[in-house]
Amino acid sequence: MLRLKDGRKLVCSLDFSPDSRLLAATPIFASQGIKIFDLTKPKAKPVTLKPPIYTGPGTPEGVTCAYFTTDQKIVYPRRIIRSGQDDISIKLVESTDGSVISHIWLDSEQIYQSLIIDIQRKSVIYWTLSGIYSWALDNPESIVPILYFGRQFQTVNVSRNLKWYVTTNRDETLTAYNIADPSRIVKFEDSFYFRLAFSNSGDYLAINSFLKAIEVYDMRETNPSKMRLDFDDKVTAIQFAPDGRNLLVACDNLIHVIDIQTGAEKTCFDFKIQTILALKISDDGTMFAVSDKTGTIIVVDIDF
Repeated sequence: MLRLKDGRKLVCSLDFSPDSRLLAATPIFASQGIKIFDLTKPKAKPVTLKPPIYTGPGTPEGVTCAYFTTDQKIVYPRRIIRSGQDDISIKLVESTDGSVISHIWLDSEQIYQSLIIDIQRKSVIYWTLSGIYSWALDNPESIVPILYFGRQFQTVNVSRNLKWYVTTNRDETLTAYNIADPSRIVKFEDSFYFRLAFSNSGDYLAINSFLKAIEVYDMRETNPSKMRLDFDDKVTAIQFAPDGRNLLVACDNLIHVIDIQTGAEKTCFDFKIQTILALKISDDGTMFAVSDKTGTIIVVDIDF
């Protein structure tokens, strides 16, 4: 187990590089920048990537999350408020010094301010009021529409393999749509959620609609079966392991490892820290990292 100190409170986003050598940490107060830790040199000072200085009109709000690309670069969104509107850009930068390689601007009236990186880490998937789009990071001009929405939703979430997207709308239940098969629609009992997570394959969906419970659905079925998992403390983060067989659930300062087939708890980690805000599993499934509201980051080797 490796304990790192970010020095900043409320680290809300973590991401491993594809080779699991580097860890990116982003705080809620995003103007503080992204810190890159070299896990092979835990005592070395982390590299801090500051958002480029903005001198135009409006107020920059910095970064909300950051992802490694397949070639160890960093991609992140940046939001600028000007005259009551938001301007959003997505930037691809070097992980060594933060120098900008390329970027795209998104229409301020068409953005949900949400993005993920695909499983191969070669494209950014983002969604707007009008639809879902993909930006191939090796080509700044290659913005490809994946799907156009026929209506507007309150929230949208997309699986990293572009198999499903999930929406909420006022006075409607949570609904999942299969991107390849538009006739495949799944409606859930809940009308809102705190957080949700897809397995990498898109076969399972975990929804945290209750403070201390998660419902896991088998999306391979026409009418997905549901397994409810109850916990003693408030759920603060969830993520499937890369193989889709285990679900990691953060509750207060604990990480529960749940077998998806049986619902049984395989193991539990107690880190003796304050409330966990962020949870991230490496792409190869050999380690995970958590951060708490004091800026403490813990990296753990795992073998489920």
